[in-house]
Amino acid sequence: MYRLNKWKDRVEEFSGATDIKNLHEEVGILRMMLEETLNQCKDPSDLLRYSARVTSIVDKISNLITSIDRIESREALDPATLMRLATEWIAIITCYVTDPDKLEELSDKLALTLDAESTAVEIESQ
Repeated sequence: MYRLNKWKDRVEEFSGATDIKNLHEEVGILRMMLEETLNQCKDPSDLLRYSARVTSIVDKISNLITSIDRIESREALDPATLMRLATEWIAIITCYVTDPDKLEELSDKLALTLDAESTAVEIESQ
């Protein structure tokens, strides 16, 4: 699709990264670019000359941070993770609560809470 022969190995290295959703390094790169651009400004006229570049970099940083926040909030609320934790919590609670009716009531309430949270995550991702 793309003529990437020159960078084929490097592209494969990036695409095979296990932490592909981690954008923190990219934010660091953009912040360094912003710093270097600002360091080139010796007076107000330089700052004016570079204002479009500075604004563009700031916008890119803002967009990346928004993306990171969205990705991390999805990962923190992953339904499978929540379900695993809920199961572990129920197992712990059963050590202290022995009334089967109370356990069932507690389990039902927890399931409703998890369903509501899963629905909220699905809505946010759309």
